[in-house]
Amino acid sequence: MNLYELFHSTGEQEDVEKTETLRRPEGAALFWLTVSQNPWNMLKLNLAFLISCIPIVTIPAAFAALFGMNFRFLLGRHIDFLSDYWELFKGSFKRATPVGMLLMLFIFALSFGIYFYGTLALDELMFVSVAVLFSVLLLSVVIMSFYLYPMLTLTDLRMMQIIKNAFYLTIVCLPRNILTLLVIGILLVVSLFSFPISLLIYAVMGFSLFGIIIAFSTYKGLMKYVIRN
Repeated sequence: MNLYELFHSTGEQEDVEKTETLRRPEGAALFWLTVSQNPWNMLKLNLAFLISCIPIVTIPAAFAALFGMNFRFLLGRHIDFLSDYWELFKGSFKRATPVGMLLMLFIFALSFGIYFYGTLALDELMFVSVAVLFSVLLLSVVIMSFYLYPMLTLTDLRMMQIIKNAFYLTIVCLPRNILTLLVIGILLVVSLFSFPISLLIYAVMGFSLFGIIIAFSTYKGLMKYVIRN
């Protein structure tokens, strides 16, 4: 895996930001510190993400900008919200759009496969293994997307290298990835049972909250194996 310099800046601001990054706590303390420092930024990020998704074709770039902004929150970077979000969105659009559309196609196809073979498995047990295989593939693709989108905004690695790194990190950080999926699954179940109140939550901060959870989950692996600040 490639080691890549995360941000390029010069002068006194760079020294200040590096010092602040070194002082950031680790583990759960980093998550709570990031959330407590950025409640207003998370509200704005949620709104910007929803607006960016309206044209549909821009959804991959919106996801890339969402994770890119959350990584800046985690690193304790100084945020100029509008310019930073637009920079990440615009800068990742060309690379994120084709791979993001392909990811969505895979997720849709695998989800349909799980439904189709799951239905057949009710009558024939031989189809259970196929449904399980499709489920494992779906979860793997979802986890890979957790790593892929941040790398689109934080590095200029070639696309094949990004996909390769995302695949490796899915395996290397498997326990952390599984824990993240469990947390997201629990939150989704809670959202389902709290409908329609959950719609208001998603409109206000839901997507940025999921984004910071996923960014926090992938932060350690990316900083250790792919990015060196």
